[in-house]
Amino acid sequence: MANPLILGKKFLYIAYGKGDTYEERFKPATKKMDSLLIKKNIPGLRWQVNSLDNESHGTTATEGIFKGLIALNRQFTLPYEQFGVLINDTTKPFIESVKEYYRSLSNRAGIQLPLVNDINGMGYNCFYSNKKAEAIKVFEWALSLFTDDYNLYDSMGEMQQSTGNKKEALYYYSKGRAVVEQQKSKLPAKTYQGLVKGFKNRIQSVNTSK
Repeated sequence: MANPLILGKKFLYIAYGKGDTYEERFKPATKKMDSLLIKKNIPGLRWQVNSLDNESHGTTATEGIFKGLIALNRQFTLPYEQFGVLINDTTKPFIESVKEYYRSLSNRAGIQLPLVNDINGMGYNCFYSNKKAEAIKVFEWALSLFTDDYNLYDSMGEMQQSTGNKKEALYYYSKGRAVVEQQKSKLPAKTYQGLVKGFKNRIQSVNTSK
């Protein structure tokens, strides 16, 4: 019997292909495995069983690994469809719903979520959905989690600038540039120079705007 302590907080991706008789032989066993996992209902274990679109047994591993990694990534993120539900829910502040969602996800995954790129993307999704106030809340949360990420300061500066809040925009752009300076020794020279120039241009754009 499988040890639930070993399988808890794990994600299992199982796939079978098509296109030749050899691959068809795996189909019954794969479906049986799915049935057994449903029956066992091991706490914390998540899995997905897929039929691939490949043309032969020889390409099953290539497609299966690729699609398995995509499926795994979806376990760590907020799907865009779910984002749409939460951002349009008027009964609860969006940021509170998102925090609650990721608390649950972190507990299941066994790691702290969201990842920095995911939360940055979520902020821009709010912005492009014309939810600027929600975007700012997301970036406030992001910066409380990732205090040394210069890209988040740049993003927050852009959000503040887009709302006409020049003082806050200057603060975040300046803070982002300061973080870059702190990380100078860890950055390639070209990267460092490009970041410094980028923040200078951001600050100048605020100072010269009406």
